[in-house]
Amino acid sequence: MKAKETAIVFIEFQNDFCKEKGALYAGVKDQIKAQNTVKNAQDCIQKARGKCLTLLVPILFEQDYLDAGCEGVLGPIHANVMQTKAFRKGTWGSEIIDELKPTKQDIVVEGKQPWMLLTPATSTFSSGSTASRT
Repeated sequence: MKAKETAIVFIEFQNDFCKEKGALYAGVKDQIKAQNTVKNAQDCIQKARGKCLTLLVPILFEQDYLDAGCEGVLGPIHANVMQTKAFRKGTWGSEIIDELKPTKQDIVVEGKQPWMLLTPATSTFSSGSTASRT
């Protein structure tokens, strides 16, 4: 694997998932602890920065969740996100965790659709997601 041809993607490393007071932490805390997820991700991004492309991909919703999709079509994960008021733009829970705080070397891709990473690298993705250097 060549570093200059590699990207490492960090998906949903946000307070609502990774921190004790996060809205969805209770559902993932055992795995986060067992896998040492936050520390491993922190070590990985620190080693990767400047050597390969590093992308941070938070999932973000408007305060009213109107951008979450149609009721009855959403899966249980999105329904739980709405019920717990997780990942709302501008809230502590939606922020990327301090251990992975973006630097100028990272690209932050905001959105909700997993296919957004497959579109051409432009400032605005066709799915309505955006990418920016911080």
